[in-house]
Amino acid sequence: PVARALQLARGGKVLRAELLDEADGRPVALATMYFPAPRFAGLLELLAQSPRVTDVLQHYGISDYFRRHNRVVALLPTDE
Repeated sequence: PVARALQLARGGKVLRAELLDEADGRPVALATMYFPAPRFAGLLELLAQSPRVTDVLQHYGISDYFRRHNRVVALLPTDE
């Protein structure tokens, strides 16, 4: 389903990036993003250096973008 959503041919390679946002050293958000691998060679290494997706996409000549699909899940905080 992910490759199809990215309009890749069957068996097309996909990169999955997970980014964790923190506040005061505690996790507050987890984002999972998918990218077509042929278009974004080296993306995961760039994200490891700079986790700002907008900055990394500029490396590939993308100055603006929109998300085709968003899913938001919220959980109440716990003591853990």
